[in-house]
Amino acid sequence: MHANPGKRLTFYGVACLFLLLSTAVRAAAPTQLPGPDYDDPLAVAYDCLASLAPDTGEPATQLAHARADGDRLAVLRKQDDHGHSGWGYVERLTEKASKCHAAGSLDAFSDGSCNPPETPYMIQTGYAVACLAQLSIATKDPQFLNLAGKAIADSWNSGTTVPGCKNCFYYWYSYHQNDKNRYVRNTNLIMGLGVAWMYAATGDAKYRERALAIAQAEDREIRAGNYGYFGIDDPRYLANPRFEAERIENHLPHQVKALKDIGILLVNRQAIANSQVILDAFLNCNNQRCRPDNCKAWAAPVSCAATATIAPCILADRGEPYQSRCAKVVANVKRLNAFQIFLGYSTSEVGKLQPAQSSAR
Repeated sequence: MHANPGKRLTFYGVACLFLLLSTAVRAAAPTQLPGPDYDDPLAVAYDCLASLAPDTGEPATQLAHARADGDRLAVLRKQDDHGHSGWGYVERLTEKASKCHAAGSLDAFSDGSCNPPETPYMIQTGYAVACLAQLSIATKDPQFLNLAGKAIADSWNSGTTVPGCKNCFYYWYSYHQNDKNRYVRNTNLIMGLGVAWMYAATGDAKYRERALAIAQAEDREIRAGNYGYFGIDDPRYLANPRFEAERIENHLPHQVKALKDIGILLVNRQAIANSQVILDAFLNCNNQRCRPDNCKAWAAPVSCAATATIAPCILADRGEPYQSRCAKVVANVKRLNAFQIFLGYSTSEVGKLQPAQSSAR
C-alpha cells in the first residue's frame, strides 16, 4: 500500500513546526532562577515546568534547574490558620493594592472580603503540584511527591460537586471561606492538571477520579454554551449570563493546556476534544471584548505578541489551523517566556515522563 501523501505532509509539517518551536525554546531556555519574582511561587512553578519540558537545553542541567525550583517551592509554601498547606498569591503593598492593608492580602472578587496573606490559592497550588509531581517522576526523589501530596490532601475538600452533575467537581478559588461557592473555570482546571500529574506520579485511582470529575465539570460548561471566566453556577454568571458566557479572555489557554494534558494522562478523549473546542473559541472570538487592540484581555492575534498569543501551539500537533498559526507566532517571538514554553511543550505527550502503573481496575 502507498502512504497517504496528505498524512505524510501533516507529519512533516508537525515535525518542521516543532523544530521551529524547539529552536525558539532553546534560545529562551531558563538559565537562572527567576529574579524579581523569585518570591512568587507561580513564577517559580512556571520556571520549573518549562525546565522539565523537552528540548529546552542540556537535560541534566535543566533537571538540576527544575530541582532548584522545587526546593524553592518548598520554602515558599504557606499554611493557613487551619494548618492547610499550599501556595499563595504575591501582591506588593502598592497604592492600587492597598485596600486590604497588608501585602499578600487579596480581595479576589472585589466584594470587600480580604483573604489574609497566608491564604493558599488554587492557581498557584495547582501549578506548583504539577511541577512537584513531574519532578518526583523525573528524579525519583520522594520529597517532591510528599510536598505535592500534602497540598492536595489539604485542599481536597476546598470545593464541591455541582447541582445536577454528580460526577463533576469544582475547586474554590482559594482555601479561604471568602471564596466558597465561587466557580472559576481556569482555577478548577489548573488544579485538575496538578491532580492528573499526581495520578501520573502515583497511579492512585482517587487522583484519576478527581481529575476526571474536574474535566466533566468543564464539559458541562461547554455544553451550556459558556466560554466565559466564571462557571454557570457562580453568582457573577447568574447575575448576567449572556455577558459572562461570552467573556472570552486570556484565561482560556490555561484551560486548553490543562484539558489536553488531563486527556493524555488519563486517556480521556472527551477532555482532549474539549481542549480543541475551547481553543477554537479563543482563536475565533468576534464579540465586542475580542478586538486586536484589546490584547490585555484577548491576545489571540499574532500582533499582540503577548504570552497568551502562543495558544495555538498547544494543539499544533492536531494539524490545521493550529500548525500555521503557531508557526506565525513563533516566527514573531524573539524569546519565549517560561509559561509559553510550558504551553508549547507537554511532557505528557513526548514520553519524557511516564505515568506510574495505575492502581485502578
